[in-house]
Amino acid sequence: MDTIFLIDVLHHVPKKRQADFMKTLVQTMKPGARLILKDINAGSPLVYCNKLHDLIFAREIGNEMTFTNALELLKANGLTITEQTKRTMYVYPHYTIVGKK
Repeated sequence: MDTIFLIDVLHHVPKKRQADFMKTLVQTMKPGARLILKDINAGSPLVYCNKLHDLIFAREIGNEMTFTNALELLKANGLTITEQTKRTMYVYPHYTIVGKK
């Protein structure tokens, strides 16, 4: 794959499977491909707003990851980080990380 977008997906993957999920995803990428990861930042106290949101609308509690742990997960799978930002949208703390294979 050339580009993979994960927009508010990773926190729906069970915690025990997140590392394998990411490893498998990166393995499908071509050299030079990009992974764009945007998700909820578990490092913010506002993470509980998303947990409530997911409980109501998805009937599950999310498995949010901190910004730092997400960065390390991408790096551990061989991606070079080309962009990284943190932003709160309404009451939802997000991060976006772009990694290149």
